[in-house]
Amino acid sequence: MRGGTEAVNLQLQPRTPWAHLVRIMPSPSDGPLTRFIREMHGRAPWQWPSWLDFKLGFRMLVKYPGLTFVGGLAISFAIAVGAVMFVAVTELVLVTLPFDEGDRIVRVLVRNAETGLDGQNPSLHDFVMWREEFQSVDDLAAFRQVIRSVAIDESRTEASRGAEMTASAFRAARVPPLLGRLFDEGDERVGAPGVVLIGWDMWQTRLGGDPDVVGRTVRLGTDEATVIGVMPERFGGFPENEVFWAPLRLDVLEYERSQSPLIAVFGRLAPGASHEEAQAELSTLGARSATAFPDTHEHLRPQVGAFAGIASQGWLAMGMYSLNATFFTALLLLICANVSLFVFARTAARDNEIAVRNALGASRARIVMQLFAEALVLGGLAATIGLVVADFGMGRALGVLDSVTGGGLPFWVRGDVTPAATLYAGVFTVFGAVVVGVVPALKLTGDLQPRLQGASRHGPARRMGGLWTTVVVVQSAVTVIIVTLGLVGGQFTRSWRSFDAGFPAAEYLTVSLTRDRGTLPGSSVELPLEEFSERFVAAREELERRIEAEPGVLGVSAASQLPGGSHPRGWIEIEGEGEAGPAPSATGRRAQMVWVAQDLFDLVGKPMLAGRGFDSGDFDPDAHLAIVNESFVRTHLNDRNAIGRRVRYLNPGSRTVLPSPDQEPGPWHEIVGVVSEIGLSSSPDVPPEGIYHPLTPEASYPLRMAVHLGTAPEAFAPTLHALASDVDPALRVSDVRTMDEPGPDLLMYEVMFGVFLSFGALSLLLANAAIYSVVSFTVERRTREIGVRVALGANRRRIVGAILGRPLVRLGVGAGLGGLLLTGLLAGGGGLGLEDVTFLTAFVAVMCVVCFLACIVPIRRALRIEPTEALRAEG
Repeated sequence: MRGGTEAVNLQLQPRTPWAHLVRIMPSPSDGPLTRFIREMHGRAPWQWPSWLDFKLGFRMLVKYPGLTFVGGLAISFAIAVGAVMFVAVTELVLVTLPFDEGDRIVRVLVRNAETGLDGQNPSLHDFVMWREEFQSVDDLAAFRQVIRSVAIDESRTEASRGAEMTASAFRAARVPPLLGRLFDEGDERVGAPGVVLIGWDMWQTRLGGDPDVVGRTVRLGTDEATVIGVMPERFGGFPENEVFWAPLRLDVLEYERSQSPLIAVFGRLAPGASHEEAQAELSTLGARSATAFPDTHEHLRPQVGAFAGIASQGWLAMGMYSLNATFFTALLLLICANVSLFVFARTAARDNEIAVRNALGASRARIVMQLFAEALVLGGLAATIGLVVADFGMGRALGVLDSVTGGGLPFWVRGDVTPAATLYAGVFTVFGAVVVGVVPALKLTGDLQPRLQGASRHGPARRMGGLWTTVVVVQSAVTVIIVTLGLVGGQFTRSWRSFDAGFPAAEYLTVSLTRDRGTLPGSSVELPLEEFSERFVAAREELERRIEAEPGVLGVSAASQLPGGSHPRGWIEIEGEGEAGPAPSATGRRAQMVWVAQDLFDLVGKPMLAGRGFDSGDFDPDAHLAIVNESFVRTHLNDRNAIGRRVRYLNPGSRTVLPSPDQEPGPWHEIVGVVSEIGLSSSPDVPPEGIYHPLTPEASYPLRMAVHLGTAPEAFAPTLHALASDVDPALRVSDVRTMDEPGPDLLMYEVMFGVFLSFGALSLLLANAAIYSVVSFTVERRTREIGVRVALGANRRRIVGAILGRPLVRLGVGAGLGGLLLTGLLAGGGGLGLEDVTFLTAFVAVMCVVCFLACIVPIRRALRIEPTEALRAEG
């Protein structure tokens, strides 16, 4: 061949899978991987990893406990993260319902071309038209989710999630009842006798699995219904997380087209119909509606999509899997690159063993396969631990999410490590074993014969070069970012948890109070808002009277949100002070807003510092009065007299967003009192300025009620549930907890920041373990050099500097890069503050100290080298 290149031996077996590769590869330019592929050709099956290789791998785990612990911990973390991500993608994004041909159950949504909003539910009129004309979807069904107070016999009333569904919904699911019958079209008529289907969970927990449950009467809100059937356990909480089902009774003739209620619509693709054909037919129907009803449908575009999640097929599904695999691959590659560094150092100490084995006939490929088997044993053990941790962690995380959503997770979200997730983790475990075992082995076995003949032990194959630098820099950057985010977030949650309400909040039991909307008699039309508000206020006041009559109750009151909750904030203008401007800046005026009952301040023991509190005449919606707290007076009025001043909102229609320049401000509210400081939001980054308004029926819904009980307030919860049921069966009491107990949002943040801290601590451990291994390896490789330098009188500080300088420089570069990236990540929130910068600097200093400590042992070893020992070791 040209250039003096020798031809490759082409005498290969035709069936060899490597033959076409080897024919085109010139031998002098072979890299480590090319030579390894050549040597694997034609090897007998016994030269692949065998039981003896795996047995030796287990022995190596015991022989090197430090490597086993650090490497196993790191790979376990990566596998656990990958398994969790895989389950999240399959159960939350790429969802297939667990029914017969569940992938053919589709949902019909609407896109507004004018606003760009996707995923909107269609109207009742659309459903009635599509049910008659949409041929590509069979059993077109509709439902709407409801929450009803469910009472069975004389047992306690509980607020339960349910769905009002058409009979066709059960035909689309193809799941027969366990007991009784399903709905039929006659059950959907307005005025038909009340019937209900109950789920497996309700049947077991509320009815004790009674086999004679069919025919029993239960109360749903204010209405009675007869149980006609029980759905099996595999039906779950279809459509999402419901425990009972009532017929959907909506008469389209009772509604104007622009005022008909929104419902969720789904169905099953007709035999032979595809998603594309269904979409084409639905687009035709949508265009026809836009022409016939331009006032309401001109910009509406109906779409056929997945029933749940965001994808069911095609490129989007592949994209989600690819994104998950890419992130997990990057994480696993980073961790395995760290582990491979100290595997490299450990394997380098086995030079003599490897060279002797080669002399006794073991090929390079055989030796690499043995080292791969050792890495696979480590990875397999780590993967097992990681999957167990993932299963436990997902259970805990789902518990928190279930609390945050109030039991609103879809029924198909199980959070278990599925066989598919196990296979996914197994594939990446093998990939990790290649990175951890094969890559270092290829570098270390590149020149076995010269070393066996006594040649220098310091060939190019022994240098880690750019790999070492890249891994340490990237790992340091990741450590800085993750640990800083975790610790800053942890400080945030600790501040949140240490919230001081300004009174003994542990003595107060708080609940969320809501009410079923209800319908007009003999109609499917919901109660008018004014009538509903009147009923709700009357029920709340009666419930308060009954609670106060209970022994041990010291007081009761209500507000739109209680201390420690999340309050809306609005941009305000104070009369005579000028507008502060819409932007939240140093001169911007914002305040938290609360609507309170007349006796709330007395309930929490906070007196008026100036002016007066609210009286019964102030709860007229046209009164427009306000009470402000001390922080408001101090911040916005510079401690001047607040009584008689007036304040208004610049964005009254949407108090949580910036007001637009052309938006009309709200009415003026006269300040009639200043109250002592009461903790409002428990979030430490929300300013404490607050404005209180009278709790009018139109002001806020739902609301929270507080009951002052002194000791053991949790014991009052069952009594409160019973009283609410007696006052009004439509009342719903939920989210029962003491006022000092953190809400579910805080629990979710704590889990998230806990993961950050765990990953950050692992990154710090990995970075310094790699530094220790590589520095130890460097000292061992430079034994002769260091001995000679000591013999010639070299300054010991210079030797230390030469050994320690490179790791510290690489660590510093990585930390600096991490700091820059962190600043970019936090730019949207104003960047890093002085406290954050101080913490970041301190943490980088700690990293450098830990790096120095990791290098102490090999440095001390280097300084103790005797010149004669060094020469003897190299001789």
